[in-house]
Amino acid sequence: MRTLINRLEAEGVFDAPAIDILTGAFDEAWRTLMSSGAPFAEERYRENARLIVAQHIIQLARLGERDKGKLAQSALLELSRARLNAATHL
Repeated sequence: MRTLINRLEAEGVFDAPAIDILTGAFDEAWRTLMSSGAPFAEERYRENARLIVAQHIIQLARLGERDKGKLAQSALLELSRARLNAATHL
């Protein structure tokens, strides 16, 4: 997640404790997704799925959300609404 924070230009926006929360939320969401067997977890969709999850967590955190569970669950809901294309990177 820290790499994605840098990639999505969110570094400097959040302090270290907030980044720990964002990282924890991302890890929680990703573990849930990988254990679900959902199509989003398939290799060909993983990079786009990771970006969608990370972007959503960062977006909510910018609005002030700091509850790790809420961030993770909301990101998974957002991912379930997304249309993934293995050939397209966000």
